Amino acid sequence: MDEQVLIDLGAKTILVPGIPPMGCIPRFLNLLPSKNHNDYDKLGCLKWLNDFSHYHNRALKQMLQKIHHDSTVTLIYADYYGAMLKIVRSPQNNGSCFFFYFTQSVLKYSNLPTPSITY
Repeated sequence: MDEQVLIDLGAKTILVPGIPPMGCIPRFLNLLPSKNHNDYDKLGCLKWLNDFSHYHNRALKQMLQKIHHDSTVTLIYADYYGAMLKIVRSPQNNGSCFFFYFTQSVLKYSNLPTPSITY
């Protein structure tokens, strides 16, 4: 792993980012459209692609636990998956403008009905 090389070179703090829920990213929704509405969750994200992202992040965290390092080295896992879902699921806490843009982008590529939003 690259982290071990960095440790061997003397790194003391390493931030390792996970991947976001790829099934919610408009670019992937456009590249991998499905005609089956059951492939999408209630947010309009591709379930199978989010499952893959979750699996990848779980495997990454397990690999990080296996890296041998002394107590002077800190490995930090950045949970992009959880952070992005928290923002999308709680628009009232994270800004309705972001949520409106995100929702419109997701629905545009997923062929799901676009909700009417009033302000």
